[in-house]
Amino acid sequence: MKYLMSVIFTSMLYGCASTSSAVISYSPYFKIQVPVEDLDGAIFFQSDSISVRFSDGGVLSGLIIDKSVESLPSNFNISEYPEYSLGLKSTNNLSQPYADLFRNSWEETKRTYNNPEVTKTENNGKLIYTACGVDSCLSFLVDMNMPEHILMLSGMNFDQAKYNQLLKGI
Repeated sequence: MKYLMSVIFTSMLYGCASTSSAVISYSPYFKIQVPVEDLDGAIFFQSDSISVRFSDGGVLSGLIIDKSVESLPSNFNISEYPEYSLGLKSTNNLSQPYADLFRNSWEETKRTYNNPEVTKTENNGKLIYTACGVDSCLSFLVDMNMPEHILMLSGMNFDQAKYNQLLKGI
């Protein structure tokens, strides 16, 4: 825990020294640059994920997902996780209990985000799948050069425009 927080704050200090943004590093492949002024009064904390509570009440959380997080089989292509989880890809070809896992995930996402439109964009070599509700968003980031894990981001108390602006820092 101390090591993780040291890495985060060292990355932030480096980011502050070299640009007007700080870097939140979830892994060597997944980092977000956040404007320093957005971090005024922000609180960093960790539960299951690394999170930032901004002074305006918005919370950004990120979690690395790999096969072990969901106990997925070794032959599962983790880059397909967002497509299954967000209902973009049929789960008919998956065995149980994985098909139910992803169907249930999509049902919960629809309920939580009020039947969101799911978008797929690309930024800095990463595919970004996003579903947004009124004041919250969920994204999965896939780096096709990193077959071991993906990043799940959630933003609570964010409007979609502000959340999308944060995603530009990927």
